[in-house]
Amino acid sequence: MQRFHRKQDQLATELIMDSLFRKQDRILYLVWGDNPLIYDRPRFGALETQLANQLRGGWYVALARDLKDADSHVLDWVLWREALLSLLLPHLRHIPEAADLGLYAGLRYGNYTESEYKAFTKIWKQVSPPQHYQHYIYDAPLGFPLFDQVVAGSFLHRALHWLNTIRPTSTGTPLATSTYTAALERWMLETHTPLTSSELRILLTLKHITTLHQSKLAKQLQMTPSALSQALNKLAQRHLLRLYHFINLPLIGLTPHEVILQIPSQKKCQQISSFFSEICYTWLINLIQDNLLHCRVLIPNNQRMTFNDWLEDLVVQEKISILMNVRSSEIINNWNLSSYIPEIGWPQDFSVILEKSRTILSEEIPVEEIPKTYSLEFSYNLLQSTQKFPVQLNPEDFIYFRRDHRIILSTDRVAAQPSLEARYAGLADSAHMKFRRQIKKLEKNNVSKLQGLILYHVGLDTVIQIYIFEPREITIQVLQSLHILPNISGVILENGNGYVFLYVPNHNAVDVLSTLQKIFSNQEINVAFQVKPTWQAMTGFESPIQPKYYDFDAKKWVWTENTLPKIKSKKRRKNSF
Repeated sequence: MQRFHRKQDQLATELIMDSLFRKQDRILYLVWGDNPLIYDRPRFGALETQLANQLRGGWYVALARDLKDADSHVLDWVLWREALLSLLLPHLRHIPEAADLGLYAGLRYGNYTESEYKAFTKIWKQVSPPQHYQHYIYDAPLGFPLFDQVVAGSFLHRALHWLNTIRPTSTGTPLATSTYTAALERWMLETHTPLTSSELRILLTLKHITTLHQSKLAKQLQMTPSALSQALNKLAQRHLLRLYHFINLPLIGLTPHEVILQIPSQKKCQQISSFFSEICYTWLINLIQDNLLHCRVLIPNNQRMTFNDWLEDLVVQEKISILMNVRSSEIINNWNLSSYIPEIGWPQDFSVILEKSRTILSEEIPVEEIPKTYSLEFSYNLLQSTQKFPVQLNPEDFIYFRRDHRIILSTDRVAAQPSLEARYAGLADSAHMKFRRQIKKLEKNNVSKLQGLILYHVGLDTVIQIYIFEPREITIQVLQSLHILPNISGVILENGNGYVFLYVPNHNAVDVLSTLQKIFSNQEINVAFQVKPTWQAMTGFESPIQPKYYDFDAKKWVWTENTLPKIKSKKRRKNSF
């Protein structure tokens, strides 16, 4: 008990916690119980029970006796976990995933050797694997340390103060795991540390980069190479900066299909959504304005007719309408940091920016004066002109598809060490040259291209999704008019239509949405809107570009009779007369 109380006191001091609870809310007693030590959940080896007599003081925790025989440092780690949980209110403490905060506190403040730290991290990943919900992924062992870097080591302090503002539901129903993790994920994405003027200057220069040497970039920014390297590492360590690589899907045997269906009722929408969610090649399902359903599906090139036939059967049987079933032809991406205020963030008023968008749409600004959005085309024509595509893939290619660059890559090297994803996949340092050769092959075959910059945790916490149902010229004009807003990314379709995800600060979201609706209405442009918090748009379905969907022996994507869900024909009732 003394070790436990010392840890409570240290955490309260480190995390600047005031006395937040009544006496009966605290964990006061630790006892040895008969429960087994099984590494199957974040609160392994512990059972918490409320005492019958509230006056005696609330709650006690029974620890597994097996902890006595385990490594003494495991018991110490468990005590750190329970000490942090004692700082949470009971309705939060009962959620198994809340114990992840305590496990991270133990790693953060416990005195462990490097080998012990690695062993505990491995246990943590085992007891708290990633959880995939409909719109997001909860991965505490990966996310907590990264986000702690974003907020300069104050994650636990901020999280505890924020979590203790969440009250139980009015009905007294305990918070569900999904509710807790969704709230935590959203809070993490909406919390950020403002950029400095130096960081902003670097990012403005990186806005449309291609492969570039750090030495050349340092000269362009009038910085020493060492100062630039430190600045880039700081941005990377705070999980702010990423370089995004465009994967040319047709060249690896996949055709991105954009399907928009008109569906008469919300209940029917849910039913149709469930059909698409069963397809392993589905990447996006999005409900637009109650009666339009947008699905993005990556179909193997040789199965397009099969998919189209299945879709026609679905339309006939379910009595719905296809508004669109076309290929994606171009991806667009654009960052604009010109309105960002160093040390503060985004302005409270976007009216000047939106007025400029209006003048572009009304053609008051000549086309040649409008900067172009950054775009990359899918290479369908290349498929028709040569026989060496689609590229035959191997496991190293999939490691590359998942990798995430933290820093600028020079033209003459891939990276100083194997990427984190390569190490997770079991590639040793000695295999890195092979990995490099695979990357060079993909780049030479135009499968992969550097698309540009992605920033996280910069206060863009709302997504306005805009669907444009107009000819290509108008679609491009709409996209051009939006490029002066903080961040846009989207797709231009084969028939000229398109859609764009517009990322804006939460405090500007309502004004931006209402103003854009008026602008498009006045210009008689046919668009549809959908608004979501960023965490829903950034984390969707598991990517279909995975080795489990690829047959390496046959050199093609897996497609069986069960890939598409069966559509049952509806039997007509016999006339009762």
